[in-house]
Amino acid sequence: LGLDEQPGELAGWGAVTAAVARTIVARHRRSEWRFAIHDEHGQLLFDGITRHRPHPVDPDRVDASQATQAEGGIIELHVPIRLLTDPDLARQHPSWAGVLADLATQHATQHRPTQDPAARYPGRALRRHSQITYQTCIFPGCRRPATDSDQDHLRDHALGGPTTPENLAPACRHDHMNKTARGWRVRRIDQRSFVWISPLGRRHRVHLPALAPPLPPPQPRPPEPHADQSGHSSAYDAAADASSRPTFRPVTQRGRPLAATPADGELHPSPDPPKPDPEPPPF
Repeated sequence: LGLDEQPGELAGWGAVTAAVARTIVARHRRSEWRFAIHDEHGQLLFDGITRHRPHPVDPDRVDASQATQAEGGIIELHVPIRLLTDPDLARQHPSWAGVLADLATQHATQHRPTQDPAARYPGRALRRHSQITYQTCIFPGCRRPATDSDQDHLRDHALGGPTTPENLAPACRHDHMNKTARGWRVRRIDQRSFVWISPLGRRHRVHLPALAPPLPPPQPRPPEPHADQSGHSSAYDAAADASSRPTFRPVTQRGRPLAATPADGELHPSPDPPKPDPEPPPF
């Protein structure tokens, strides 16, 4: 919608600028579109899938990024709840009116995915809910995307663990095998906190960040230097000169400072002219 400049994210790659994210979304209208509605703190409220797509206001002025459509892929829209409660948003953005109406309707009805808890594998809706909720593998330090991970039962299905949202979380194949065959254990503390216990008994606590955490406040730029009439900035030159001075002071093995090195241009000083001999030879 162009309402802000918050970055997007490519799973497994990292953050991209808002302009790049809009271009990618425009080229993936044939992909699966998921949505995650969150509160002002970035915590997930409801998620689902939408089959509506924005339509161009002027079909004759479709740019190349929208005309060339990519096949496959997943687009995940993170929608603040305040957008769905704004009555003027659909009027200001008529091309997105169908998408906004569909999201508002699904959020009002709140149909949760149904799953037989005795089933061995989760269905598509439950897998999608787990992938949106956790985003990545829940092992300490692992950043594998949830879409490329297994849906692990926190309590093993063979030991009576149900296939429910509370007992499922994404774990990549390597970390899944850590729990299944290498002696690791995992315990859930709350909705977004887990404790992994190593075979040696060490506990590693994992707290997953919010789905869409607020951006930090922008850092203010340093004040512009004041230049004189000739355009020369003494303040800037002084700061640059101070920052370019070396701060390392070499010392000997016994901690004594070494002799000062010659300045630039004096690495090979010219030899002094020979002094005249006060007593010339008698020949």
